[in-house]
Amino acid sequence: INKWVVDVPVLSGGYLNEGRYFEYNNGNPLTPGVTENAEIYSITFEDEYSSDFGTYHIYFALLHPENYEWAELTDINDSISADGVTITMWYSITKTQYTFEIDITGWQFGAFDEQENAPAIIDFDSLPDQVQSANVTYTYYLATDTEFIDGSASRPTDVGDYVVVATIAETTNYASVDAQASFSITAAELTVTPTGYSGTYDAASHNALESITVKGMADDGTNWGEADIVSYTIKYSTSENGVYSTEPPQVRNVADEGTIYFRITGVANHEDYSGSFTVTITQAEVNVIWGGSGEDYDNYSFTYNGEERLDDVTASVNLLGDDG
Repeated sequence: INKWVVDVPVLSGGYLNEGRYFEYNNGNPLTPGVTENAEIYSITFEDEYSSDFGTYHIYFALLHPENYEWAELTDINDSISADGVTITMWYSITKTQYTFEIDITGWQFGAFDEQENAPAIIDFDSLPDQVQSANVTYTYYLATDTEFIDGSASRPTDVGDYVVVATIAETTNYASVDAQASFSITAAELTVTPTGYSGTYDAASHNALESITVKGMADDGTNWGEADIVSYTIKYSTSENGVYSTEPPQVRNVADEGTIYFRITGVANHEDYSGSFTVTITQAEVNVIWGGSGEDYDNYSFTYNGEERLDDVTASVNLLGDDG
């Protein structure tokens, strides 16, 4: 007489692989349903209240192995005891997959604000307690790096378009999850204070621009804020829409006074700057030199002696430089 072949019990209630997977459910017990046959086999759970991530087992033991035997197992991860009495079947509680969102506000170069511009998880307090205590990392990528290959843990400092990816590390029962957000760093503006030449005609050439201060912003990732700008290209023109040249203009004559236009370029992470300054040259006074003969002619005074004295006085005009 052959033994009666008993079908392997069927597990149910989960997903995938004949219902053997269960997603962690906030600490609630999770066990599969099983095919019962109390007259033929007993059922014992390794952990009847299994609730955390992990793999668990159920043991099915024949009550009368002398008359019954198990059918062939269909899952390679199940097993049967050496005496053929007990089969062990597995099931798993997987980590919960969840979603979250992050927010980040872009900034102008050099004006980063830790409170206003650092990335933050939206509705962080609504996340499970385990997740709230997990480590969060932020990785920054250029927006053009769509494969997310060349990232950096340091926030970017140069003008451009970026993506930040927040990663919450896995916990006992929650999977590691990512979220991303886009932001931009825009160019800063230059603050320029030019001083044009101002003086009295002296028959000498002068730089039209006597001095200039250029201030902007700086950001090396650790320190940021206002900074003096010392490296730039400046071009000049006598008309706003004229031809600009890097040659510093020279002024000499009264006719040279007026408005000089300039443009500053080549400052990384800053907008180009256009401005103007004024040159002022006032006329010089003519120096008259008196000369002649006679008493006290240097004081232009004479003692009356009844004679005409003008022929004793001469005057000449001393003009400046090559103008006289």
